[in-house]
Amino acid sequence: MNHNNKSYRNLYRFEVRQNYRSFIIWILVIIGVMVLFMSTYPSFQSADYMQLVNAKIDALPKGFGVAFGLGGITGINFKDLYFFYSYMSQFYVIAIVIYAISLGSNIISKENSEKHIDYLATKPIRKGTIIIAKYSVLVTFILAITIGLLVAGCLTILTLNTNNSPFFYQIIRLSVKSFLVYLFFGTLAFSISAASKKTSRSSLFVAGLFFISYLTGIISQIQPKFESLKYLSPFFMFETTKAGQGFSQQDYLYMLALTLASTVLVVIAYWRYTTKDLSL
Repeated sequence: MNHNNKSYRNLYRFEVRQNYRSFIIWILVIIGVMVLFMSTYPSFQSADYMQLVNAKIDALPKGFGVAFGLGGITGINFKDLYFFYSYMSQFYVIAIVIYAISLGSNIISKENSEKHIDYLATKPIRKGTIIIAKYSVLVTFILAITIGLLVAGCLTILTLNTNNSPFFYQIIRLSVKSFLVYLFFGTLAFSISAASKKTSRSSLFVAGLFFISYLTGIISQIQPKFESLKYLSPFFMFETTKAGQGFSQQDYLYMLALTLASTVLVVIAYWRYTTKDLSL
C-alpha cells in the first residue's frame, strides 16, 4: 500500500509538471478576457447608452438572441452588475470546457505522442495507479481554474460594485454549476482517450459533442415543439436571467446527472485502461 501511495504521488507530481504551463496560459488568458469584458461595465451606466443597446437587441431575430444568451428578453438591464457578469460568463464557460476537453484527452494521449509510456514501463507502477493519478490531475486543474476565475470575478465585481449589491453567493452557485459542466466534458474526453487506441481524436469528438449540445439547446428555445431537447444541453443551466439566483429543480437534476455521468465515465475509464495493452 505504501509503495502504491508513493507511486501515485510521484506520478501525480510528474503529470502536474507536464501540464502546469498550459494551465497557466489558459487561466491568465481567460481571467484577462474576463477583466477586459468587465471593465466595459461602467459604460453601461448611461441611460442613453442602455436605450441604444436595448434597441439593437430588440432588433435581433429571436434565434440570434437565444444564441447569445438573451432569449426573448426585452429591456436588458446591463446596469445590474451581477447580470452583466453572468451574461459575460457564458463565454468563459465555453473557453474552459474546451480547455477541460483538451486536458482530458492530452493527459492520456501524451503517453504515446511524447513517449511517456516508455518512462512508465520502466517503473513498477500498476495501471490502476496510473489512471487514478492522471484523473486526479485533471480534476485538480479544472478545480483550480474554476476557483481562479471565481476569485478574479469576485475581486472584479467588488471593485465595480459601487451600490454594494449582494453577489457572493450568486457567483458561488454559478461556479458550482460551471465546475460540474467542465468536469463532465473533461471526464468524457479522458474516458474516451483511456478506452481508445486512437486517443488523439477524442478531443475533437468531445468538442463536437459539446457544440452539438449547445446548438440543441438553442433549437429547443427557438422552436417550442423541440422544447424537450433542452434537457440534452447542460449549457442551458446558465440562463442569463437566472444564473446564480438559487438552484432550481432543473439545476439540481442536471447537477446530479452530471455527477453520476462523470462517475460512471471514470469507472469505465479505469476498467478499460487496466485491461488494455499499453505497449506501443
